[in-house]
Amino acid sequence: MKIFLTALLFAFSLFSQAEMVDTYQFKSSADRTRAVELAKSLRCPQCQNQNLVESNSPIAYDLRIEVYNMVNEGKTNQQIIDTMTARFGDFVNYKPPFQWNTALLWLLPIGLLILAGGLVWHSHKKTPQLKDKVSLSTFNDLEQNEPRTLFSQNNNGKITLSIFALLIAIPLGYYLSLDRFSRLQEGEQAMISQHNKQIEMADFHKKKT
Repeated sequence: MKIFLTALLFAFSLFSQAEMVDTYQFKSSADRTRAVELAKSLRCPQCQNQNLVESNSPIAYDLRIEVYNMVNEGKTNQQIIDTMTARFGDFVNYKPPFQWNTALLWLLPIGLLILAGGLVWHSHKKTPQLKDKVSLSTFNDLEQNEPRTLFSQNNNGKITLSIFALLIAIPLGYYLSLDRFSRLQEGEQAMISQHNKQIEMADFHKKKT
């Protein structure tokens, strides 16, 4: 039953997204395709890991419509991305440019893979050596070296736990150090100001006519 409800909600969300795109009036089918792909490449600033098309949050909806409007106005992809990153920072871009402040985003996954690979290689390298020592040692030698072996194994376990703790702590620390939430507030204020200006301009034109 839970699986059925989950599938139903997922299908409904996809239908809602498709309906929203279909009801928006683009100038051409090419603009429609470009706008949707561009919105998919931009992250919802209020969500964990959803793009502007996947998310149903109010700010994602507003930004999605704004992206579609800018596509209809003839702006290029880079101009639209620059507008979004100016408001919300590089966090909103799934493919941020390689700069000094985004270098960790690019290099951290590679570094973690190298570190994990080195850990696996080190553990596999020590296992055959330990087997050879056990096969060549007598029972008395093994008994005498048992405390040292246990101490070495404990140290290896601590090193392994420390490395895995670093694998978790480094990305988490970098994620928390991002100015994501302050930029989100600034971006929301910019959107509110823009909407207010549009309302004021509309009221001004109404009074003028």
